[in-house]
Amino acid sequence: MKYEIEKTLREIGGDRLARQWQREHEQTPVKRLPTAYLDKLALGYAIALGAMAASIDLVMDQVFRDEMAEIHRDLTDDPQAKKNFEDAAKQKMEELGVSPTKEQKEEIRRKLEEVGVTVDPRSIPDSAMDFYCWLNEKLGLDSPLFPNNHRILNHTDKSTVIKMLMNGEAGIGDLLLELYPKMSEEAAREIYELHIAADRHTSRSLPLKIMSWLWEQGIRAKQPNVVGAPNFLFDLLQKYAPNIEWEKWIETFFGEEGVKKFLVNGEWPEGLSIGDVMLKLYEKGLLNERVFWTSDLGAAVGGIKRRIIIAATMEAGVEVFALVEGLSSGFVTWNNGSQLLASTYLEWRDQPKYLNMRTLAQATAAAGPAVRSLWTGDAFSQNIPSLAMTMRHLWVSSNVRTRHTERLVAFSKNDCALAIAEFESSTGLLIRKPRALIEGGKDMAKTLARRLDSAGCFSTRVAVLATQFPFEMKEIVERIENLATIAEDNNEKLIALGAICETWYLSDITDDTEAIRSLQTDIRKLEQEFGVLDQ
Repeated sequence: MKYEIEKTLREIGGDRLARQWQREHEQTPVKRLPTAYLDKLALGYAIALGAMAASIDLVMDQVFRDEMAEIHRDLTDDPQAKKNFEDAAKQKMEELGVSPTKEQKEEIRRKLEEVGVTVDPRSIPDSAMDFYCWLNEKLGLDSPLFPNNHRILNHTDKSTVIKMLMNGEAGIGDLLLELYPKMSEEAAREIYELHIAADRHTSRSLPLKIMSWLWEQGIRAKQPNVVGAPNFLFDLLQKYAPNIEWEKWIETFFGEEGVKKFLVNGEWPEGLSIGDVMLKLYEKGLLNERVFWTSDLGAAVGGIKRRIIIAATMEAGVEVFALVEGLSSGFVTWNNGSQLLASTYLEWRDQPKYLNMRTLAQATAAAGPAVRSLWTGDAFSQNIPSLAMTMRHLWVSSNVRTRHTERLVAFSKNDCALAIAEFESSTGLLIRKPRALIEGGKDMAKTLARRLDSAGCFSTRVAVLATQFPFEMKEIVERIENLATIAEDNNEKLIALGAICETWYLSDITDDTEAIRSLQTDIRKLEQEFGVLDQ
């Protein structure tokens, strides 16, 4: 490149101009391109980020599993510990003055008799959350509520249950009766949390929120005038999946033992609705909060938020690295205002080095859980957020490289333009633009040699003439292209045109002027033969 510049300057202004440029070139410091290269420090930083993230994730995963095991611990074999939880809830109700007395329970019985329901006062619980027995008679449930399954009612929808407690109501959906003492929102929240904490330690634990919701929607679908209309999503589910083969699904997820728990007199019950299935799953202990949250799938669901935060933190770590490098290199500065700082930083960070660092960090973080899953056989322990970010970075990598290359080209062109303008201003000499490039189309430039090749003219001598004498050859190339178009579907004309398209054509004529004159003569003959010119 340096030799070509010296040669061009010597042609323009002689040896003096070339020597002057040589002195300027040696005294001018090399300007660095706005790009960063992947080095050992960057690789180490990215790997360290990913390794720390993987370690933290593995530790936090085990902490989560231990926490879930303690929260949902079954205290059936330790009745006294279980009683302590229940006593805490009962004591708090008494402290707040919302525990119903015998007289209040008798009043509850009378109110129920007014709506046609007869209950034994001894069956009335202290909390409206547990008052379910009257609904069996009022609604005539096909699958009644019992002590081992009643928590599917009014236990998982926290906001709804707290509102019911505040209003002293019991029931389901629109079927609510004001039976219990009212209380404040703070009292309702305290009682709810204590009650739920005690129920989690029972043998049946608590149903999942989706199970309770589906069961309630099933009740609404059967008696919309009494309980209220079901949710439109449930209606869609019923419409597009009316005849689900529940036996196959239960066998798929819970095996043959799960199917056996559904059998009645050795046979699969007919006409099971989705609500009936949810109630049965909970009643038989096949699916509940304890089963879910202490499983590998529960650990994966519970850890998704943690892993999203970890993935975002790694991305932020690479952003900090990029900002520090941008500031230290001088391409990003604090002195030009926040808006310019943001724009220059966004351009600086958008280059392959930092994308590769983010990819490496996320892949390293995802590798830890992947190795653990191979060791334990737990397929759900994959770090999905980091895997997703890795795939996303790989997907956009080509676009990032393209944008960065375009910015570097634009930077170089602008820098060259400034240098040329300064040179022309100081010397008064105008640097000629290269002549070998001819605009061959609206949107892209093609060299004449390339256009000849595209037209089927493979003569090396003609291509050299086009490169050395572009202005003289421009019209000739256009005429050859025109002849090639005319002869495209005519074998006789193609053979005639081939005479000037052979590789060795004009190779025996060393004089350039004579070669061009001979080429023009041959083209004119072909144009007359093809009917382009009049004979």
